[in-house]
Amino acid sequence: MPGTPSPDLGSLTGSSSPLQPPPRPIIRAEQIETTWRRFSSGLWGVPPGDISEAYSAETFPKVKTFREGAQLYTTCMMAHAGFFRCRALSHPLIPADDYQGPEPAERGYEGRLITFNRTPFRLGPPVHFVSSEPTLEESCHLLRMLYTEGGWFARHDTYGQFLESLEEPSGNETLARQQELAGHLALLSKTALKDWMQNQGSPPAPAQLNLGF
Repeated sequence: MPGTPSPDLGSLTGSSSPLQPPPRPIIRAEQIETTWRRFSSGLWGVPPGDISEAYSAETFPKVKTFREGAQLYTTCMMAHAGFFRCRALSHPLIPADDYQGPEPAERGYEGRLITFNRTPFRLGPPVHFVSSEPTLEESCHLLRMLYTEGGWFARHDTYGQFLESLEEPSGNETLARQQELAGHLALLSKTALKDWMQNQGSPPAPAQLNLGF
């Protein structure tokens, strides 16, 4: 189930003082699936997502965060799969005095000391956040945006040529590509497709060559 941590991997935190209640345990989660919009970089007409905006590898040890349930996380790595799907390597923030996990290794982020809002934390075990798949309708819209906004250096004369140049996707991305190639929009230039998207009317007829002599 999305958002369900793996069982039997146990808690990594405990009470830092017998006079204080124990902090909320952090459960090691191998993978959490969540909406693809949270991974958006802010391009292609989709607002920036909180997981993407929490990318902190370039500002370390100062970090930005996103929230999953009651827990704060920071994003340390991101990788794309297919056209629009993405996965992020994230770590939970644990108050420095409550941390009981391993000491930092030469590589990796677990156990490293960071600051957020001028407060020291340690990074807990890695959690892989994986994006859901956009619906067929969303995938079609995103493909149009990729072409009209120049994504992947889209210098092709028509939308169909651009679609044919893309590597073979999977799932709804495959269906969206097939549907777009089969429709009238595939014959449109970048400017014509952008005009159609703005007007949301019937697809205009593609420009015809004048063969008169």
